[in-house]
Amino acid sequence: MRILILFLFFLLNTCVRVGDANIVFEAEWANQVDGVIEHFKDSACSGGMGLEVREGKGAYYDEKQSADLSAKFPQAKFDNTPGKAFYKLNVDKSGDYILWSRVYWLWECSNSFWVSLAGAKEFQVTNREVYERWHWQKAPAIIRIEKGEYVFRIRNREDGIQIDQFCLTLDESYEPSGKLEPNVTLIPSASKEGIFMRATPVVPLVFSKTATCGSLWLRNNTSLPQTLKPSVEHDPSLKVELESKSEIRLAARTGIAQVRFKIFSAAPKPMKKTRVRFKATWKEGSHSTEIFLRHQPDWEVAGPFEDSLFDSFKNLLDSGESYPPAVKLKSLKWTTIADPKYFGPTGRIEFSKLFPGREGCYVYARAEFEWEKNESGTVELRSDDQSTLWLNGKLVCINSAVGPSDRYHTEGIFKIQKGKNRILLRVDQVKAYWDSGITLKTK
Repeated sequence: MRILILFLFFLLNTCVRVGDANIVFEAEWANQVDGVIEHFKDSACSGGMGLEVREGKGAYYDEKQSADLSAKFPQAKFDNTPGKAFYKLNVDKSGDYILWSRVYWLWECSNSFWVSLAGAKEFQVTNREVYERWHWQKAPAIIRIEKGEYVFRIRNREDGIQIDQFCLTLDESYEPSGKLEPNVTLIPSASKEGIFMRATPVVPLVFSKTATCGSLWLRNNTSLPQTLKPSVEHDPSLKVELESKSEIRLAARTGIAQVRFKIFSAAPKPMKKTRVRFKATWKEGSHSTEIFLRHQPDWEVAGPFEDSLFDSFKNLLDSGESYPPAVKLKSLKWTTIADPKYFGPTGRIEFSKLFPGREGCYVYARAEFEWEKNESGTVELRSDDQSTLWLNGKLVCINSAVGPSDRYHTEGIFKIQKGKNRILLRVDQVKAYWDSGITLKTK
């Protein structure tokens, strides 16, 4: 009897039970997750798992937002980085529902996402009062829902957010707290495969000295339990290790599994994309998903420097100097940063991690890489804050804006040569976050 009482006490303290008027389900139960929205594991979440848009993955801009930002920053180019997750659920009672979401906001520019349900107009879930802790956030709209089957969809608006649970309630006075006990079973997906797969590397880069890590996520969208066996195919320039190659048992409808992987560079390769293909096989068939990685050169950094920051940046541009003085570059102390922990989820160098707390300064970053042939194309330069890019001693492009690298970028034309090529970046820091990265796009 004592054991039974203790067990019941444990359950009551793990999840809070909800009334019949409430619909509660886990964020990670989505039938499908795409784009910049990803699964993650955290013991602070109900079920130890949730969904997130990692800081640095970028915000989503619709056409109106992009037009407004383009008017504000006429030299900038904006990217829409959409991500979505959808859930198929059954509503047993008609009525006017209120949506609560258990969320974690990072800061004031990481505190919102979009929701749509039952054909109602899309609305934001947001607030500006609570940061850096889990809390329940009430949506601003009341949703009229008739009894039946519906698709509940979320879409990213900002990065640096995490979502644990959702609660739809008919009780206007109800306010959830802590972790709730899920009380619905989602409808199986009508997808052909019946199994959702997605691979999410921590960074899309392969390093010569350190492993790139990530996770293969498997989700059972069928009405029956499934047993899956994962495998991987890859380019011979890579070495890939799966945490588990044994069979994985997934529960019906909401079964989710995480298989971690490590990717090493087995042979030098140009910075072009390299494919890794993951596959899952089960009794009724198989399904696969792919990721594309870039072999990353070993970057070296010199600085930070604080000598007349803005004057020196302006003088450099006004002089038309194609390259910083060679003598100055040779005299600098260079440090290699080939560790993935100093690169963000989109591959940009995070100088904020390298030099925490620094403001009003700049650094130089350089790298050498091999290319297979003479080629031309465009280079995309992103930075927070100002930056200048040289390739093989020639000035390619300048980002003169101050602000987040995920909001806008500049582009330039480059010519790349067969064999060894040299990149040099100067990246300026005003305050707060500090990063930079480039993407080469050949014709």
